[in-house]
Amino acid sequence: ILCRYYETGSIKPGVIGGSKPKVATPPVVEKIASYKRQNPTMFA
Repeated sequence: ILCRYYETGSIKPGVIGGSKPKVATPPVVEKIASYKRQNPTMFA
């Protein structure tokens, strides 16, 4: 989900995905982004 967010700037589900909409609130996205900045290998 984070890769898709960085690639498209959107977290809306694309062709790949289920019927449920994927939802991530901005604070959650920001928290994950901060983890990624602190430890880039975490999401390798």
